[in-house]
Amino acid sequence: MSLIILIAQGLPDLFYYERTKLAQGELWRLVTGHFTHNNTAHLLLNLTGFWLWIVLQPPTLRIQRLMSLSILVAGLMSGLFWFTLPKLGWYLGFSGVLYSLFGAWAGYLLYTRDYLLGVLLAATLIGKTLWDAIHPDSISQQLIGAPVVYHAHIYGLLLSPLSALCLYRRSSPAPHKA
Repeated sequence: MSLIILIAQGLPDLFYYERTKLAQGELWRLVTGHFTHNNTAHLLLNLTGFWLWIVLQPPTLRIQRLMSLSILVAGLMSGLFWFTLPKLGWYLGFSGVLYSLFGAWAGYLLYTRDYLLGVLLAATLIGKTLWDAIHPDSISQQLIGAPVVYHAHIYGLLLSPLSALCLYRRSSPAPHKA
């Protein structure tokens, strides 16, 4: 996944989500726009988040499932952009997919009865999304050098149940402690 993101970073003009190019038939941008970034800081923020997520996952996580899911979530998010944000001319970044992965993990933690960490993670994701929506000139925007499309974070969170089903469908909850 990191390699795909690094390759896409080298060709942002060819890969980012751009509404006019999508309308002209460049449909690969529905997915590839989520794998390229505005600048190096943006790239490093997303890669750091991705590797943090990877390190914290159960050891049974399968890379094929993760890659397929990331492509699916990216495509679904772009579809949501297309139909709900007609004025969004362009987008780049992996954060929406990351929010879906972290949201799925929060759900998994709650399912496995790790309530403290699950609630803390869910609250952090929701709080960060609300912060970016209310404060458009936040430090996030300053770091990535572009407006934060907080809708990507919202859509990522909305797609979290799908991500959880795809990633953790064979996991069973921990035994209930009396």
